[in-house]
Amino acid sequence: MENGEKRYKYPLWGVLSSTVPSSIAVFFGLVLLPRWVGTLFAVLSSLLRGYQPRGEDLRYLGVAWIPLIIGCTLLTLYTEVIVTEAGMKVRVFIFKWVFIPWEDVLGITVTPIPGGNDLNLWCFIRVRRLTFFHRLASICYLTGLQPVLIIGKQIEGYEELMQIIEAHVAKQQSAAGGGVSP
Repeated sequence: MENGEKRYKYPLWGVLSSTVPSSIAVFFGLVLLPRWVGTLFAVLSSLLRGYQPRGEDLRYLGVAWIPLIIGCTLLTLYTEVIVTEAGMKVRVFIFKWVFIPWEDVLGITVTPIPGGNDLNLWCFIRVRRLTFFHRLASICYLTGLQPVLIIGKQIEGYEELMQIIEAHVAKQQSAAGGGVSP
């Protein structure tokens, strides 16, 4: 690791409890994908010939994407984070890292999760750019239209990580406001 970098990650049980079911859903979605493509061609062929597509084909076109979308969205949970001087490196989809500069961190949103007693169980870090599935997670959790990085309280060094992110967000907001304090 480079100088000034600090890694925050979840315990193994947290990572496995998120990635295993999500990966299974993605697998089933990928298994259904070739049949979906074949069904899409059958529906398009019917439409081009002037026939009404079969109802079960239309239902399958809508349903086949569900496990893939849900699985990829659930993979946004339990994300490993590396904080640097310039921003955050975030692990997305188990194997890929994305760099988020501090300028692209818009704020922190804490929303209560239905059935949860702890308001700080999940923090949603709103950012300018991340994957489509991070945006979908933001919409699902009603945190806005910007993509979110979801940080759970189970991450090692949670308090320190939140303090670092809050400090950078406050610095960005004061710089955007011209540095004038009321």
